[in-house]
Amino acid sequence: MDNKQLTLPEDVSFTLNIPGHSLSFAQYLWGARLLRLSLPERRRRFGGMPVFLISAFAIWLIFALLISAIDGHYQFRLSAWALNHEAGGYLFRLRNTEVISVFVGCYTAGVLITRLFFNRQQRRWCRSLYDANEAIRYGYCLQLTEQGAGWTACGRQSFRVFVTWDKVKAVKSKGNIDYLDLGTLGFLWLPADMADYPRPQVLAFIEQHL
Repeated sequence: MDNKQLTLPEDVSFTLNIPGHSLSFAQYLWGARLLRLSLPERRRRFGGMPVFLISAFAIWLIFALLISAIDGHYQFRLSAWALNHEAGGYLFRLRNTEVISVFVGCYTAGVLITRLFFNRQQRRWCRSLYDANEAIRYGYCLQLTEQGAGWTACGRQSFRVFVTWDKVKAVKSKGNIDYLDLGTLGFLWLPADMADYPRPQVLAFIEQHL
C-alpha cells in the first residue's frame, strides 16, 4: 500500500496489534477484490453479459445473413474423410450455418480456455504478493486517530504509514475479518477474534469518520 510516510499524530484513540498469519489467502483475495472494484471500469453496453458471447453470436448472425442474402450461390462446407474409408464415405459433412456454428464454438471454447488460463495466472500472481507481504507474515500495529489511520508494519522492513479519513472508502466485514477499504491504496484487515479488540467501539469510531 504505497503512500507518503508521515509521522503519526499523538491523539490516538485506538491502538490495535494485528498478529501475523491472521489473514488467510482466501481472505486476502476477498480484500484484493475491494481494490479491483475501486479501479476505473469500462462501460459495458450489455451490462454483465460476457462480451465474447455477444461477439460470437454477432459473427454467427452476420454469416447466416450473408448466406441467406446470396441465396445459395456460395456455400460454406466442412468435411472430413479417412483414406482407409470406403469410397465416397465421409466422416462428416457440414454446410453453411453448421460450419459457422463449428467455428463460433471453437472461438467460444478458445476464449473460455484463455480466460481460465488468465485467472490461473492472476491467482499465482496474487499468491506471490501474499507470500511476500511482511505485514501478513509478521503482523502490524494499527492506530486510529481523529485525523485518520496509521499503521506500522513489523518484519525485516518496518515502515510507518498514515492516511487521512478521506482516503478510507468504507469498513466491511466478511466472515471473521473486518476490512478497511482504502480504495486504490489497498486494504487493512482486523480479525474479529483478535485479543483485546473492542470491535463495536472501533467499528463505530471508523463509521463516524467516513
